Amino acid sequence: MQVFISTVLKEALFTPVTAEHIDDALEKIITQNPLLIIIDMMMPKEQGVKMYRQIKTHEKFKNLPVIMLSTLAKEAFFQFQHIEYTLPHQGLPKPEGYLSKPLETEELIYTIRKIIKNQPERKTKCL
Repeated sequence: MQVFISTVLKEALFTPVTAEHIDDALEKIITQNPLLIIIDMMMPKEQGVKMYRQIKTHEKFKNLPVIMLSTLAKEAFFQFQHIEYTLPHQGLPKPEGYLSKPLETEELIYTIRKIIKNQPERKTKCL
């Protein structure tokens, strides 16, 4: 999945930055200053969910846009993970994007462009 997404991002003229585990990803967030983060929620040992929780509860990173990838339906996933979907201040904030797998290339690029359209001008890095 990581190779596929990296290839799609490169073809769309983004600069993908990949990470194998949470600590590596958090270090790269600090050093690379990405426009957004794409997290596969079904990583082994729930690392994707753990990473999302760490980002959205960290004062410095909580406003960094996140796109979640999952095989689960969005509403079921949010409810299971106690992620805010309709009620403010309940659980974690919802991600800026949520895409179901198998991933559609056009939908990924559309979602990224929609999210970064209102972001301040920065390098086009995605983690």
